[in-house]
Amino acid sequence: MEKSRNYFRFGKFKINKNGFALVTVLVFAAAMLILATSVYYFIIQGTKFSGSVKRYSSLKEATEGGVTLGIEIVKNYNRNIESMFSGVSLEAVDTTKCGLSGNSLDSYIINADPEDIECTKYISTHPWFKFESGNYEVSVYIIKVFQGALSGVGGSTSFTATSNVGTYKYLFKIISQGKDKSSDSTIITEALYRLVI
Repeated sequence: MEKSRNYFRFGKFKINKNGFALVTVLVFAAAMLILATSVYYFIIQGTKFSGSVKRYSSLKEATEGGVTLGIEIVKNYNRNIESMFSGVSLEAVDTTKCGLSGNSLDSYIINADPEDIECTKYISTHPWFKFESGNYEVSVYIIKVFQGALSGVGGSTSFTATSNVGTYKYLFKIISQGKDKSSDSTIITEALYRLVI
């Protein structure tokens, strides 16, 4: 009888204990490397996300501060704004587009016609003041929406009826646009403010 020959000699390879241990260690090392890499990746991504949320929160706070400052400026329209708020100066907004002379905010607040479409378009694109807070630049637009004697009007811009029904009331839309100079992201916050004189 002829002996069968194994040309590939697979039958002669034997796995000893040292070889098995080496393969096991290499498999576990590869698994640990994959696990460590994925943990590192998720930590880095979490840090980036956390930084983005913090930058957004800071920009939102600066923009909301612009709305609050805009309300204070409308309340104190007839005072010297530069002396009241440090770091805030009024921009030179040409109010001649609104039929007024010069660039005075107090003249705009009292005398501008809110139904003048050209005036409203122009004022909507020119901020009354800007300020910087860290990496953020905030521009504030003050737009007159309504003026007149009002009493007890319902809806979202409700004016409660009081004893001073004959007084003049003004409604302003205050738009604060904050821009993050490092990431070039922008937030816009709006508010309505009623001024009674």
